[in-house]
Amino acid sequence: MGDFMAEVGLAIARRPLTYLLAILSLGTGAAAFICVGALSEAIIGSIWGRLLSEPRAHRPLLDLEVRELHRTSPDDPLPPPLPEPDEIEREVERAMDREAGISSSYQLDTKIGRRAILGVSVEAASGVWLENPALSLGSVIRGRALGAADDEKGAAVCVVGRRLAEAGFGPGDAVGQTIRLGGHRFQIVGVVDAGRRERYGPLTALVPLSAAEERFRGQRAGGIRAVLASDDTQVASDLARAQSALGQALANRAEVHAYSYWLEVAKMRRMMAASRMRISLLASTLLVVGLLGMVSMLLANLSSRIHEIGLRRALGATRLRQAGEVLCEAVVTGVLGGCVGIAFGLLIVTLVSGLFESGLRVTPWWMAATLFASTGAALLAGLIPARAAMKVSPAESLRTV
Repeated sequence: MGDFMAEVGLAIARRPLTYLLAILSLGTGAAAFICVGALSEAIIGSIWGRLLSEPRAHRPLLDLEVRELHRTSPDDPLPPPLPEPDEIEREVERAMDREAGISSSYQLDTKIGRRAILGVSVEAASGVWLENPALSLGSVIRGRALGAADDEKGAAVCVVGRRLAEAGFGPGDAVGQTIRLGGHRFQIVGVVDAGRRERYGPLTALVPLSAAEERFRGQRAGGIRAVLASDDTQVASDLARAQSALGQALANRAEVHAYSYWLEVAKMRRMMAASRMRISLLASTLLVVGLLGMVSMLLANLSSRIHEIGLRRALGATRLRQAGEVLCEAVVTGVLGGCVGIAFGLLIVTLVSGLFESGLRVTPWWMAATLFASTGAALLAGLIPARAAMKVSPAESLRTV
């Protein structure tokens, strides 16, 4: 075994330029493989991260939005007013035979102490929408969430977004303090991290639906939403059934739009898997281009060693040994080319990472895949010159010396 590896090393040492070019050719393909992988992980990972940051992505919920009818021309009569939330709740629960949560939004002027804040987005909710503020606003970071008991009592309590709490009370604890929403006093029982919603939109608060109907009647700023749970295997059928039933019940009175964030995420998951497959195919194609350069180098090297191989065959070297040496040279070239490609790829990714908001990162999986792919591909590519080496005839080689 030692003699065998020594002969492989001598063969490489005799023609360093040829093998260096082969390593660089394969390394270029491997570097492209790494860069495409890092870019795909950054783009897909960013999109996927945003999708999964929504709590609704992890629960099979049905979201039914009831909106006012729109006039197609100024001469059309005014559309009828939206049904009351309790009517929508009854219709949904009757059609689906399960409890529904109702949500309605308001734009209200707010006063905290002596400070007035205009246009606060107040969401009034019941059921699952009220008890899980993460579905609408964000996760609770201080205090508690609202519950069914608050809605049953019509309690004047609320949960506010972190930015609204900071705007009114600074770094102090807002829990237990009083806030005026639309001129009515509410006690803050919790603070939530509303994240992107408050960062790019108005300040937010969440109140029980019964309290809002009693105090904010006639001030609704948008449609009414009904949210109910489904089974992960029946989301699509439940969604169609709920939209059909509610659409028939509210015909000529309102528009009904059915949606399931969980279902959309499931579709996106399949699209992401297909995208990863295409990107992997592109990266593999770039690696194969580098591999073809390596194969041409090995074949050129083999053609210049025909007489040497024939002489060694005449001295007793077997065909398998000669083929094994050529394959071993290809594997060494593949390993070195993969390592060079990983190094180049990491350097390129580091240099351009600042151009991306979330940065670029080469995962250990992509590095392992690069080394495995370059080595395996070099081994398979080495079969071509190895087969040629096995066909070298000692008599023909010696006759042309």
